Amino acid sequence: IKIIGDLLFQPDEGYGNILSGGSEANITALWSIRNNFRKNNLTNLSDYEILAPSTIHVSIDKAADLLNLKLRKIRVDQNYQMDINELESTISNKTIAVTAIAGTTILGTVDPIKEIAKLCNDYNIPIHVDAAFGGLVLPFIKYKDIFDFRVDAVNSITVDIHKMGRVPIPGGGILWRNKDLIKNISFTLPYLSK
Repeated sequence: IKIIGDLLFQPDEGYGNILSGGSEANITALWSIRNNFRKNNLTNLSDYEILAPSTIHVSIDKAADLLNLKLRKIRVDQNYQMDINELESTISNKTIAVTAIAGTTILGTVDPIKEIAKLCNDYNIPIHVDAAFGGLVLPFIKYKDIFDFRVDAVNSITVDIHKMGRVPIPGGGILWRNKDLIKNISFTLPYLSK
């Protein structure tokens, strides 16, 4: 966790988990965001939505279904990146998260996360970055933009350590900006005695 966190500029108070793949990491990230939102809002969660580019991994579709959230897909532009204008016109008071991609599975494209963050900051919406594919590639190339924890609105990042990380399949990981983000999905197991 520390090695990956250092690559992605995770703050000192950051936290992380090794999970069974990027799909579980993406679901866990959105579970945390949903529960954090739910503690402050007593309305029906099925009215709320996650925004993601049309190129998003199918695990985000699964997460929305499992978490009873609406998924609205934003078209991509000519560079196969999330269309910022459509994102801006789609964000509403029902939006609880934006999921962006740092390395799509098919083309390796990276959404303009700094531009997405400008919009999300205006609405106080957290960003989850699916960097399952790009998380262990982008830090090693001279990529023109940043996608990691240097962007303030980024709450969490998925990184598949079985891709380029030399860990057996299905090794995956999730990094959190801080440990408070997982309080709403943490459980204390009861002590079992004989």
